Amino acid sequence: MKITKDIVIKEALAIAERENYSKVTMATIARNLSIKSPSLYNHFDGLDDIKNAMAVSALNQFFNWLSEKTEHQADGRETILSLAEAYISFALQHPGLYEATLMAANPLRSDVQEAGEAIVSLTMKVFEPYHLSEMESIHIVRGLRSFLHGMVDLYRNGGFQLPVALEESYRMIVETYLSGVVHRRIIE
Repeated sequence: MKITKDIVIKEALAIAERENYSKVTMATIARNLSIKSPSLYNHFDGLDDIKNAMAVSALNQFFNWLSEKTEHQADGRETILSLAEAYISFALQHPGLYEATLMAANPLRSDVQEAGEAIVSLTMKVFEPYHLSEMESIHIVRGLRSFLHGMVDLYRNGGFQLPVALEESYRMIVETYLSGVVHRRIIE
């Protein structure tokens, strides 16, 4: 089998999914591809370069997941609830990919930023029915992302032990969050 950049990225992401993101090393990737570690330098400058490529690929997959789950919704509220559900389901079903979205070696690299900005733009778009200013949208999107990431992190680390469904919790919290957005718009 001829090794390509795409094959290396795919294998690195598979390792992150199967084992853990921390298990992604040059040696592990090479061993799984039945090559020697130095051969990876034919395609990448090193592990940081691979991790940046992993981040871009994972962010693109995350964007596609979110897009598919929100594209057929009729109104802003339902679209936002679908986005929240899609965010949480992606993170829980694909923990290695999700971690890769957060762990670029150089998050300021243009390709990493571009992939991340696509998700931010999609999220800002679902809030358009609320007629927020650009600055308000940024704050609201940051808040939603923080809440969703926090729920995922707490859930994955055993933080929710009460016998209440996660779906019920995030729906209630997102609806409360949206009520605050609407209330804020009415007051202004």
